[in-house]
Amino acid sequence: MNSIPYPSRLPLAQLPTPIEKISCSLLPRSGALWVKRDDLTGTLTSGNKIRKLEFLLSEARGEGCDSVLTCGGIQSNHARTCAAAAASLGMNCHLFLRGGADAPLEGNLFLDRVLGADLHFLSAEDYSRRRDQLMQEFADRLIREEHRPYIIPEGGSNSLGSFGYILAAEEIYHQVRQAALPVKGLVCAVGSGGTYTGLWLGTRLLHWDIPVWGINICDSAAYFQERILGEMERAVRRFRLPVTIRPEEIRIVDGYVFSGYSQAPAEIHLCIRRLAAETGLILEPVYTAKAFYGMVQEWEKGLFGPDPELLFLHTGGLFGLMTSHYSPFYA
Repeated sequence: MNSIPYPSRLPLAQLPTPIEKISCSLLPRSGALWVKRDDLTGTLTSGNKIRKLEFLLSEARGEGCDSVLTCGGIQSNHARTCAAAAASLGMNCHLFLRGGADAPLEGNLFLDRVLGADLHFLSAEDYSRRRDQLMQEFADRLIREEHRPYIIPEGGSNSLGSFGYILAAEEIYHQVRQAALPVKGLVCAVGSGGTYTGLWLGTRLLHWDIPVWGINICDSAAYFQERILGEMERAVRRFRLPVTIRPEEIRIVDGYVFSGYSQAPAEIHLCIRRLAAETGLILEPVYTAKAFYGMVQEWEKGLFGPDPELLFLHTGGLFGLMTSHYSPFYA
């Protein structure tokens, strides 16, 4: 096996994270499920985003930057993780958040404040159409004030950030081999595409012929097929990765967005409660619970074949559950 040509990286996450086998009444009787516990990558850096930031912030430090700018929803896990990582490195952090300044100070938003991040609130329309422009304009202002800003895209999802999950794929590969786990497929939530991109590229760089299934929690499968393919092509070109991209192997499973991003119906919250009560494993309603619920539904439909043996990637996000938006489901 050839070694993977990793870019410079800062060791910010608590790695490796464990893999645990789980059993609960939610799962079909045939097959088996393991969970990769990337909710355990740290405390304030809990979740998948810190893996991407290890590479992105290493580049920022290498360029002598003193400020980072990024964006996300009002309860963005990525924004909170970026604020925590920037604070640990002595860098200023500016967060461009979709939502109003009158949003309840709770969950991730509360931690953003505690961590000293500067918050910039955008309307839904500005966030959708102009967030990159607004971040660049603010970065230009910082440059005029003799700062060195570094812009990180939504979710940390770009060709460099994808190395966070190329590295995770290698970590999973060795854990599975060392423990002789009969894992035959990987499943993750897809919200910006970077995690899936890295997992897919990592398995191919390792010559590990295993399917990677992504369950989109917003937008559509067609949207993410195109977006992920573009990120893969950019990563292969920029870093000269010895990978042949096969679009037909990008497996995105639609049907579990429900009424939209961060909108979760009662069955998603029931899934969270049952899994937590039976296993002690807590998911959150924006990413992991939708993906877990979708995986179970597709398992029952036979998408993964007979007696599937799957590894589900728990990408964290617990702080987002602790908000008044979702608390009525748990009263």
